[in-house]
Amino acid sequence: MVTVREPIVMLQNLGMIRKGHYVYADSSHGEFYVALSKGKTESAELPDELVELCHAMARFSADGVEVVVSAPSGGTAIGKCVAEYLSELLGRKIPFVLLEKTKDNLLAIRPEDVSRVERRSVLIVDDVLHHGTTVRRVLQIVRGIRGTIAGVSVVWNRGDLTPSDLLVPFLYAPIKHKLVSYLPFGFPLPCPLCEEGVPINTDLGHGKEFLARKSAAG
Repeated sequence: MVTVREPIVMLQNLGMIRKGHYVYADSSHGEFYVALSKGKTESAELPDELVELCHAMARFSADGVEVVVSAPSGGTAIGKCVAEYLSELLGRKIPFVLLEKTKDNLLAIRPEDVSRVERRSVLIVDDVLHHGTTVRRVLQIVRGIRGTIAGVSVVWNRGDLTPSDLLVPFLYAPIKHKLVSYLPFGFPLPCPLCEEGVPINTDLGHGKEFLARKSAAG
């Protein structure tokens, strides 16, 4: 396990940890937004610091993996890097399958990729694991086409989730550090950012949708 302090500082220096008032995928709020795909990584090439973390993910997950599957956006460059290094470690080609988003913002697998995942041992890769919303959707898709889940590997487990939470053989993250989140209506913790009137960020996360729903509700 990589120690927390140095990687967090590294991600901050790369512009991948933002501070403000954010709404996450499950509608909870928080002060920090971790976006490994929205820092200084606009090109397909990852910075060396992230490549090192991807290699740690590959080394931990190597045995038995036949294909890597990721959701678009955050998992794209990370998943590709892990698959490439797994191919080097295992001496055989490990395909990388990237899911796509449908018009209604759901995840789906392309028809031409089904045969690459069906009855294969699949490693699910993502950048940041919070409440597991995206990873659970990916797991559902893979299981739905009879893929076997080898495990889940993410760069940062910020929600302190365990393998039993996701019903997977293993869950690995080189960075494991919980960041507090709040629900806007006070359970389990009131959102102090809402109480202090801190504006919700609408550029990252789901702030724009949250404010639209709030406005529609009156």
